Amino acid sequence: MSESSTNGQGRRVAERASVEQVYQNVMRYKQMIPNWEAYPEAALPAHQRCLFRYTGTASSTDDKIPALIPDAPFSFATVYAEPGKGAPLHDHTEPELFFAVKGSWQIYFGDDGKEMVVLDELDAVLVPAGMQRGFRKVGLEAGLLLAIIARGDEPFPDYSEAVLDDLNKLQQPS
Repeated sequence: MSESSTNGQGRRVAERASVEQVYQNVMRYKQMIPNWEAYPEAALPAHQRCLFRYTGTASSTDDKIPALIPDAPFSFATVYAEPGKGAPLHDHTEPELFFAVKGSWQIYFGDDGKEMVVLDELDAVLVPAGMQRGFRKVGLEAGLLLAIIARGDEPFPDYSEAVLDDLNKLQQPS
């Protein structure tokens, strides 16, 4: 990460970066490895989704498939999901921006998840830190959602009690 200083006008300026740094930071989709197991709840049918991690942790503790730029100051990932699938209610210590790249997505939020907004392609919503949130793909076709978390090393999300109960049931022998 570059250091910063102030210029003669008192404005903050970043330390000069090199051209090589830009080339080192190019991320190609064809380099991405899909991760269907980035989160434990992805084992639950309603929450099956695929994570493509470009930068940061994207709040996943699964390090089998690292981000292309793991030490970035923010997490940038895309999520592929079939209709009706997505992430359960969870919370982060940082804001999270959702951007509908392909298809329509329902972003639900609040302590009980009853508040919601539908994002159509190219729509976005910024969910503040400290707010439970989740998302699911709506419509008839699979879609792609971009998620940006304002911290690259964001810790694992805090799940709602209902999600924790479902995860505990998964771990119990049948």
